[in-house]
Amino acid sequence: MVLSSGGIIRNTKFLGRQYLPKVMGKHQQLHFAGHHFHMMFDASPKVQNDIYTLLKSDPRMVRIMVVNRAKM
Repeated sequence: MVLSSGGIIRNTKFLGRQYLPKVMGKHQQLHFAGHHFHMMFDASPKVQNDIYTLLKSDPRMVRIMVVNRAKM
């Protein structure tokens, strides 16, 4: 999605399987641990919103966070 819209993926890291700080419920299931990953990318605000919406609807994702870090 990022690449097809002309954005740039700067870095991806898989941080491994880690225990969550607290038990989280999502999609009628309780989650105690999860696979964590980190992806840095540059894309337009619309693409960022589309990625957030897509990941939020994925039942495999427990928590999603998209941070806008604009350069000054």
